[in-house]
Amino acid sequence: MASSPSSGPTPSSKPSTEAPNPSSQTPLKVLEGLSELVRRVAFFPYGRRLLSASGDGTMIIWDVESGEVEKKITGHTVRVNSIAIAPDGSIFASGSKDGTLRFWNGLTGEPEEPPIVTRFEGSEVWGVSFSPDGLRVAATGGSYVQIWDTHTREPIAGPLEVPSGGYYTTVFSPDGSRIAADAADGTVRVWDSVSREVVFESLKGHSSMVR
Repeated sequence: MASSPSSGPTPSSKPSTEAPNPSSQTPLKVLEGLSELVRRVAFFPYGRRLLSASGDGTMIIWDVESGEVEKKITGHTVRVNSIAIAPDGSIFASGSKDGTLRFWNGLTGEPEEPPIVTRFEGSEVWGVSFSPDGLRVAATGGSYVQIWDTHTREPIAGPLEVPSGGYYTTVFSPDGSRIAADAADGTVRVWDSVSREVVFESLKGHSSMVR
C-alpha cells in the first residue's frame, strides 16, 4: 500500500557543521559506484544523504560524510531520467525511459507500490517534482504534465497540455499554487496548480530548449 509522505519516519541525522576550507579546490569526496552517466542528483533533507540516478536504470543512496554507498536501488528497466525527494524525505520518486513513475521509501530505499504507468506519448517520463507539502507529485512527458495524489497514486484531473514541450522539467512554486514546465522554443509555461488555468502561456528569453 502506498504511504503518505508525512506518515513515515524521517531522517534525523543532521550534517556536520564543519566547513570545508574555502581556498581548497580538492573535492571533499569522490563518490564512485555507478557504471554509466549520472543523470540526476538530489540531497535528502539535512544534507547528509544524497541520491543519484544513472543511465543504467539504477539509483544510489550515499552517505556524503563517509562517502559510502548506503543502498543501490534497482527497479527501472532502463535509464532513470529524473528523481525528486519529498520535502520531508520520507519518500522519493523516479521517472524513467521505461514509462513508469516509481516511489521509494526515503529511509530504506525499498519500493513503495504501486508504480504509476504514465502512458505518455513516447512513453518516457522526464521531469518529476513534489509539491511543497508532499501531497502531490508531477511528471512531464510527451507534451503533457500530469499531477497525481502522492498517497492514492490517482491522477488529479486530466493532464496539462504543453504544445511542443513538456518533455524535460517541471516544478511547483514554493507555496504550491503554481506549476511550471518547459514549453516550445526555449519558453516556459505556468499554470495555476489547482484551477489548472494557464497563468503565463509562454515566458520567453532562452535561445534554446529549457531542460
